[in-house]
Amino acid sequence: MKNSRRLFFRLSGRSLGGNAGIVLLCNKKMAVGRFYGHRRESGGPGVRTQGAAREQADAAERERQQMNADFYSESFTVKAYECDAEARMTPGAILRRAQQISTDQCDLLGLTNEVYARTHTAFLLAKLAVEFYAPVRAGQCVTLATRPSAPQRAVYGRYTTLCAQDGTVLSAVDSRWILVDTRTKRILRRPPEDMPMPFVQPPVCELDVSLVKGEAQPVAEETAFYTRCDQNRHMNNTYYADIVCDHVPLERIAAHAPARLAVVYHSEVPMGASFTLLRAQTGENGWYFVGTDGEKKHFEANLTLTE
Repeated sequence: MKNSRRLFFRLSGRSLGGNAGIVLLCNKKMAVGRFYGHRRESGGPGVRTQGAAREQADAAERERQQMNADFYSESFTVKAYECDAEARMTPGAILRRAQQISTDQCDLLGLTNEVYARTHTAFLLAKLAVEFYAPVRAGQCVTLATRPSAPQRAVYGRYTTLCAQDGTVLSAVDSRWILVDTRTKRILRRPPEDMPMPFVQPPVCELDVSLVKGEAQPVAEETAFYTRCDQNRHMNNTYYADIVCDHVPLERIAAHAPARLAVVYHSEVPMGASFTLLRAQTGENGWYFVGTDGEKKHFEANLTLTE
């Protein structure tokens, strides 16, 4: 990383769902071990049978783990507090759901906060794009599915969809992550030897994460308040979507639903710190935003509304 001050935004949060999955898998292995331990005491041909059965069980477990690594989904009912005045799920709420399912899957696969701490690593968010195909309404039952992919030039992709019960894709999120050494801030092209990395599939889909820029002018001063920060003590990456939406003309976003959001993350905003938000209109229904403290950019974003 050329500039040690150039940081990205890390994924945060824990989940009982991910931990419960790990406990379930551990208990299953322990039960298998106890059963086979009893067979070994009997001796004779049963030992060979036991060995073959153990290999078969281990192979099945590896296959199940890999399936969890390639694809993971959760269903939920959209809450009213996740929606706007038109009962539409907000971009920030969709991103928070996408962030949490990523954490849940990593927990299930053993990529926990304890592993990151032991290996002095972290996954940091570099950029993302969200496309909104249909409104997601309060009270609607939906399924969130996430598909991580193998790194391409040290960038790990993750494609997440939000679907109606009939399978219709309502929204999609394409996020790009990098693995870094938290001590040196350097990007790691390969994970440490003692860090499991089960993401091996090529990307299933990619969205356009590029930005359309303009001559932006200051519109507001923003602060990384307590309610906007996560356990890493900086503004959580999902709240930049809220800030962007709050600074589109109200009459426009109230009448036109978001169609696309793209965010590029440059440097973290520590808890309590402030920055200037600048905005430029890039078309009839599009805006460009940049957040800066005067010396460096914290983020850039595009928001496009439906016509």
